[in-house]
Amino acid sequence: MMIDKKLLSTICKLYYYDELTQNQISETLKIERTKVSRLLKKAKELGIVKIIINDMYLEQLELETRLKKKYGLKSVQLVASDENILINIAGAAHAYLETIAENNEIIGITWGKTIREFSLYKPLNVNKKIDFIPLLGGYNNMKDYMSINSMIYNLASLYKGTPYFIESPLIVDSPEMREQIMNSTFFKKIIEIWEKLRIVVVGIGATEKSSNVLWEIGLSELKELNNLGEIREKAGKRKAIGEICSKFYDIDGKTVKTILDDRVIGIGLEKLTQMPYSVGIAGGVEKTNAIYGAIMGKYINVLITDMETGKKLLEK
Repeated sequence: MMIDKKLLSTICKLYYYDELTQNQISETLKIERTKVSRLLKKAKELGIVKIIINDMYLEQLELETRLKKKYGLKSVQLVASDENILINIAGAAHAYLETIAENNEIIGITWGKTIREFSLYKPLNVNKKIDFIPLLGGYNNMKDYMSINSMIYNLASLYKGTPYFIESPLIVDSPEMREQIMNSTFFKKIIEIWEKLRIVVVGIGATEKSSNVLWEIGLSELKELNNLGEIREKAGKRKAIGEICSKFYDIDGKTVKTILDDRVIGIGLEKLTQMPYSVGIAGGVEKTNAIYGAIMGKYINVLITDMETGKKLLEK
């Protein structure tokens, strides 16, 4: 059968360059819709049209697939490892939420520098109404990237949703005070919402000073501690390598108990393991072990990070 290569070229131009649908091409050229589909396939077989995927994205897609399979994750999203790592991760996190969030969904978030970028990032398309709630308390003397209620407000405004606030410190003076707050009528309503969450977005801290905002807090409220050095030292002796929700864990994902545990106002790590989507967002190779431990502990089942960190995780 003779193949009209000019017809094939015409169809390819209309489809790939002019972006007409196959139905529109059928109407324009007065040929059957099913024939348009067959001719587009034939054009690829004959080399009239060639689909080329940028090598950089091929590497990225391959690495995402390998990480997802290696660690049994629901999804892995990788971004460029350039000077804008945090911004890149924030954009990818919003794009991912667009695919999994339902209209009127409530999403829980933690805190930190990456989460702050996530709260400030403005995606081009926001098509769903989403409410946001903190997964832990705030803190009166934090730097601007640590005010979780501000981040909640920004995100809820962006998605035209309702912000839920927790009006309590991150860390209180005593276990008794924590118990009192967590058992209050107000906080029971927060816990009820936590129980129903499908999606959380969590930052991942490493125990290195430069990678964990906890080390930047004076914590004067903990009267028996002069500073966080004691906590860091104890966590180090017990081989803590990562932190989520101000709770520490080791390289195998097992929790490492510190004096903070009975004083932190927030959700427990065990609850994260039960979330349908626990999205960990963190970048930089110095966080490789912290991310690895979070995966091992099943505190996250979705990872959004940068390419270089992804390669390090694949080597582990």
